[in-house]
Amino acid sequence: MDDATVRRGGWRMMRRALRPSRGWIAVGVLTALGWTVAKVTIPLLAQRAVDEGIDPYDRDALLRWTLVIVAVTVVIAVFTAFRRYAAFAISLRAETDLRRQLFAHLQRLHFAYHDRAQTGELMSRANTDLRQIQLFLVFVPVAGANLVMIAGVAGVLIALDPKLALLALAPLPLLNVAATAFSRRMGPQSTDLQRRLADVSAVVEESLSGIRVVKGFGAERLQDSVSCHCDSQRLLRGDG
Repeated sequence: MDDATVRRGGWRMMRRALRPSRGWIAVGVLTALGWTVAKVTIPLLAQRAVDEGIDPYDRDALLRWTLVIVAVTVVIAVFTAFRRYAAFAISLRAETDLRRQLFAHLQRLHFAYHDRAQTGELMSRANTDLRQIQLFLVFVPVAGANLVMIAGVAGVLIALDPKLALLALAPLPLLNVAATAFSRRMGPQSTDLQRRLADVSAVVEESLSGIRVVKGFGAERLQDSVSCHCDSQRLLRGDG
């Protein structure tokens, strides 16, 4: 199975996992848009406060625009709370459903598969892979809101001063190239780290299983004597 087929299967799996959370997805998108509009509005309100309340000085206008800015800040706080709550509700529900599906799939497999597969590796995959999906789903609403905010800020800058807008937005393509290169370099490292974590989990699980077997047969003293004999043999050979 090639990588493209695996990626398409992964996207289909995440879409199926997100279907039960359509309501929370709508709440997350709407609150993200409201948060973006409110964040973009704050600098414009500050500009009006300076133009009408400070130069020339007008105490009533300054107080009025200050109260408006405070009200918009409260709206931003409320939208931020709802956006993050919706993001975690979506991601954690999807992770829970995927864990149940994975457990049910492992239960349906033949015993011969579990004889070949290491329990530690299965545990590692069930934790690290599903955790990565959960983190990805958490940052989807946040990333969408940030993209909309960049577009809104760019529109405001261009409307105020096109030259300054071009100067401020010039580093964005370079930042995109650097982020893409960093992601491509870190991808293989992340995969290798998952593989090593699976190996460590397999060793730990097998060691714990061995300890349970020793305790089940009440052979702790025999195990201690064998360990002492092996240590003495290594010392006689000069291995350590």
